[in-house]
Amino acid sequence: MSVTVGEMVKKIQADQDLRQALEGATDTGSRIAAFRKAGLTVTAEDLENAKSSVGTGELSDADLERVAGGSATSWTYVTLQTLAAFG
Repeated sequence: MSVTVGEMVKKIQADQDLRQALEGATDTGSRIAAFRKAGLTVTAEDLENAKSSVGTGELSDADLERVAGGSATSWTYVTLQTLAAFG
């Protein structure tokens, strides 16, 4: 069963341990393992879908402003950008 980007975002927002694990993840396998440990079964295809949904991995000026302002939604977006960059 495939996991949606929205499900990944919700899990990332709700789980500090997952966020920390993803920040330290160096490859797709370690990201999949981090999600699995957090109780969400994510496939390489799910990560690729997340990558496609967030674009190129480059942040716009507006994204940078939101992150600088501490927006949780933007933080999650940046996390998904990070996933996309290494996925």
